[in-house]
Amino acid sequence: METALDRLAKSNKSLRTQIEQAKAAVLYPPRGMHCLILGETGVGKSVFANWIHEFAVDTGRLSPEAPFVVFNCADYANNPQLLISQLFGVKKGAYTGAENDRRGLVEKADGGILFLDEVHRLPAEGQEIFFTFMDKATFRRVGETEVERTAQVQIISATTENPESSLLKTFIRRIPMIIKLPSLAERGIEERYNIVIDFFREEAFRLGREIQISASAIHAFLAYHCPNNIGQLRTDIQLTCASIQRQAGHPASQRPQQWRDCQYSGRFCRRGELRNHQGRTDPDGGRGFACRGSRTSTANQIV
Repeated sequence: METALDRLAKSNKSLRTQIEQAKAAVLYPPRGMHCLILGETGVGKSVFANWIHEFAVDTGRLSPEAPFVVFNCADYANNPQLLISQLFGVKKGAYTGAENDRRGLVEKADGGILFLDEVHRLPAEGQEIFFTFMDKATFRRVGETEVERTAQVQIISATTENPESSLLKTFIRRIPMIIKLPSLAERGIEERYNIVIDFFREEAFRLGREIQISASAIHAFLAYHCPNNIGQLRTDIQLTCASIQRQAGHPASQRPQQWRDCQYSGRFCRRGELRNHQGRTDPDGGRGFACRGSRTSTANQIV
């Protein structure tokens, strides 16, 4: 069976080593290896983590319903106690305002993958709790002293920083698989061309209209410096398409009715096909929307 990662490797030669690393991390017995993804801002670390989850589902290592839980450690970096409570949960009465027992993201990710973005913002105390969890798969909610809980979770973390200077050595030592994603400048002109075309195609779907691109425009997107990598390239293409849409005078609300927003992928879905995004339940009661962002239809989209 050809997986999404297999198709991705065909059109992205610069990612083949990273893709093989990701496959090895997922398939390693008994429940896979924890991973750390390195790379500059905008290279696609979070998207690559999502592809790892899709590969795990493709190969049967995870069920189609297995959770993929995302947490950005920077959101609570200035409040370590709140950050840790978000991850591990809280016992009622643990601190002022803790009026109910609450599950953390580790429990919600049980049986699946927890993606920790900007993991360098995780305080030392949180890293220590995490490497204990990675060793034993056990944890306690904030405020618990006697109850010990378990969860089977593969941890994928990501950072833009040098892990040797931003993470505890004891934390790094428990992450056997380190995957470094290349910058846009390192991807080569052919891959950059594919990225540009795919992003324009994605925006055409989003707007529900055909977009014609001149050779000079393509050349400009291939040649200009992108300090924030693929994330910036995507944004710049979206701004270009927004300008086209404004000049044409056709608001996005006028896109054909057979398309609608997909709550799972952030893209658009077409009515009348039976396949749903990642096999999830159709919220329209089975009438069928096929997601353009599903594994089966966008496996060659670039990070």
